[in-house]
Amino acid sequence: MKTIYTNEVKRAFNTIGMKLALLIGCGLSIWHVVSVIIPQSSQIGYELSVEAIDPLYVPTGLFNNWMGNELYPIQCYIFYLILPLLAVLPFGSSFFEDRKSGYIINVCTRVDKKTYYKAKYLAVFLSGGVAVATPLLLNLIMSSMFLPALLPDNGSNGTISPVTMLYELFFTHPLIYILMFIVIDFLFAGVIATLSLSYTYFTEHKFGVLIVPFVFYFFIYSLTNLINRTEYSLFFMLNGGANNNYLLVYILYFLLFFVLSYIVFMWKGKKQDVKA
Repeated sequence: MKTIYTNEVKRAFNTIGMKLALLIGCGLSIWHVVSVIIPQSSQIGYELSVEAIDPLYVPTGLFNNWMGNELYPIQCYIFYLILPLLAVLPFGSSFFEDRKSGYIINVCTRVDKKTYYKAKYLAVFLSGGVAVATPLLLNLIMSSMFLPALLPDNGSNGTISPVTMLYELFFTHPLIYILMFIVIDFLFAGVIATLSLSYTYFTEHKFGVLIVPFVFYFFIYSLTNLINRTEYSLFFMLNGGANNNYLLVYILYFLLFFVLSYIVFMWKGKKQDVKA
């Protein structure tokens, strides 16, 4: 049983899709550092070189300006917009391909079908999470090379306010706050990617399998925008700089995606023959 889990995870991390997702995500991450972070660093150097420095001057810091704490630089906007695509690219279509090629029949003659399904779900979940979390970690590390890791200043910070979830944590232990959001993004990227598994049962087209997580994600964004509640969109909620305090909404979203992915995937898999 352990072998099938290991095999599926290895397959997930050795696909062209994983390489493409990391190339796109890390490309956006590096682009953000070059076009946003480095100019900010140069500006700090210039401001500190001025003879008469304002005693209230606070340099631009790492924790306020890395990619996971902003949405308005174009690189951040694109990253969070295409997050579902980055998550599904590595291994989201693998179940569809296994069914079409007959690979699933070969595997299920040697291991229990339920075990295969669980291993598939885990591999898709992990690959989606890693494809999204890796560019964020890269950006955080690269940004720390150019911007000082100062404690955020309440007066100069424009996104985190007293109503923000774990507001005090951001201003006392900002690195923990940031790592928490990277973990949140990892979990949601993973569960969003697994939507492709359930949808495999309802389509004969690989493109549909790859696009459905993005469609569902964008539908939520459009709906919340339509009712003027964009703060409830995952597009905003997955960014650490979004001013929200909706812990219950995070939990409800995750449970919704989990039900639509794991529960449906396993339930349909139990009912259908592997030859289907």
